[in-house]
Amino acid sequence: MSSSTKHEVESSRLSEEEKKVVMVRCFRMVDYLCDIVTDYILDFVQDVPCSTAKQFLLSRPEEFAIRAFIKTINDIAHPSPKPKNRMH
Repeated sequence: MSSSTKHEVESSRLSEEEKKVVMVRCFRMVDYLCDIVTDYILDFVQDVPCSTAKQFLLSRPEEFAIRAFIKTINDIAHPSPKPKNRMH
């Protein structure tokens, strides 16, 4: 391995401090996502809009949770100037 390649490999590695910073920021984002997902789920479960939604919740709650995460990620990645729409 040439010295320039070796230097590139070493410079691309994260220091211990950089690893800590990245991990903290990632975990904060995950925590933030979970808070929003929890809000979506609680809002929807407390006010189920129709019998079809009720049946979906009872038969596929895991899929509902995944959809809540997808909605949250899309809302953060592509913010809309209009109010948040309910999941349905």
